[in-house]
Amino acid sequence: MSIKKFKVNAGRFPQTMIKIVAIVTMLIDHIGACVLEAMIRNGYALGDLYHIARYIGRISFPLFVLMLAEGAFYTSDRMKYLKNLLIFAVISEIPFDMALELYKQSGDIPTGGNVLAYVLEFSHQNVFFTLALGLIAIMLIDRGKLWAFLGPVVIAGLASLLNTDYGAWGVVCICVAYVLMVYVESDRVVIYMAIVLVLTAMSAVEGYSLLGLISVFLYNGQRGAIKGRLKWLFYAFYPLHLAVLAAIKIALFVV
Repeated sequence: MSIKKFKVNAGRFPQTMIKIVAIVTMLIDHIGACVLEAMIRNGYALGDLYHIARYIGRISFPLFVLMLAEGAFYTSDRMKYLKNLLIFAVISEIPFDMALELYKQSGDIPTGGNVLAYVLEFSHQNVFFTLALGLIAIMLIDRGKLWAFLGPVVIAGLASLLNTDYGAWGVVCICVAYVLMVYVESDRVVIYMAIVLVLTAMSAVEGYSLLGLISVFLYNGQRGAIKGRLKWLFYAFYPLHLAVLAAIKIALFVV
């Protein structure tokens, strides 16, 4: 199976830059969801800024999906890839809960204001779990036959049951991206549009992720400098930025 057309493009962005765009837009989104939303709930007139941040943030997940699909194809060790995703899913869960669930509204402090009540809660799981489940679905697709259909369905159902970020829709996006990339050999722009279409079926606001097409057009298909410490920086950024946002929220509304 070949995806030769994906290896070189006329664009200027290597994969490193695509991942930077993804994490920067994710940071903007989480500033909105974590800090600005809490400020609005506490009386600050920041509605317009909040919505702008959330619209920009729609770009990040489709780019992560595209990178995961390519990573799943090119990696020499899918089990190691899966292990890394799961390790950071576990590491990220407490910062995720603290950043996005803690003290959304002044006075809204269950269990007598006990911060520890939010240290680990299971109503909503972070996006690393979604990506890990998506990779498992990809591995089942490649097994062929009945696995190729039933496997992703079961995994999507599990994502929904666990209420991971983007849930079943996130797993569907990953499967669609991988099938179009590897089995149909579609262009990246087509793949990205398909991801956006699936997400827009989940929520119309996800249509703003079309803004990410600019990055896809500029992507040259080359890996860039993703190795060593930089590789782990991309993994570590997720829990680290959530921890910082949680600390800011606590400083604003608790301390």
